[in-house]
Amino acid sequence: MLEELQGMAKTLDGFLSSVDPALLHATDAARVLEAAAFVELRAASLKTLLARRATDSQAWAQRGHRSPEDWLAQTTGSSYGQAAGTINASDSRLTAVSAF
Repeated sequence: MLEELQGMAKTLDGFLSSVDPALLHATDAARVLEAAAFVELRAASLKTLLARRATDSQAWAQRGHRSPEDWLAQTTGSSYGQAAGTINASDSRLTAVSAF
């Protein structure tokens, strides 16, 4: 799973380095933007799904962060409040899954 995600990131890096918006027809730019939003939403869902379990690893403490929220905020480039919301949403998701 990790290797696959890293491969996707590498592919996106290649795409980012080669795309020139000025060379795209405006309609094509809109379609590419919509596809990027599709990818972004799925990546955010995966981040939310994994957040609580990732904080259980104590990686945040091993890397010198004050809290899981602080680690997630720095890792994702979000605010502390957004990170806390992601962890809380992850808790809710895990609770719902374990109820089945």
